Amino acid sequence: MRTLTIRLAILWTFVLSMSAFARVHFRSVTTGVAYDLGQLKTREGKLLEERSELRGELARLTTKKKLEDLAQSAIKPAKTSNSESGATRQ
Repeated sequence: MRTLTIRLAILWTFVLSMSAFARVHFRSVTTGVAYDLGQLKTREGKLLEERSELRGELARLTTKKKLEDLAQSAIKPAKTSNSESGATRQ
């Protein structure tokens, strides 16, 4: 009977030890995942801010006035080079 009690005590100690180990392990894994999640949230915020800035720049660059100015500046050098050679553009 005494041997059975000792074996049960050893088994119970082993089960409790494994339970404690599992809890510590899962806590450390959870902490690691939470840290990674925080890093990803920070990166998401930076990317959203960059997207907002790029959309603003796109809107600025694609305004009708800006596009007209770009078209005029593209035509002017062509007229200048053709007028030097005596050809005119129609």
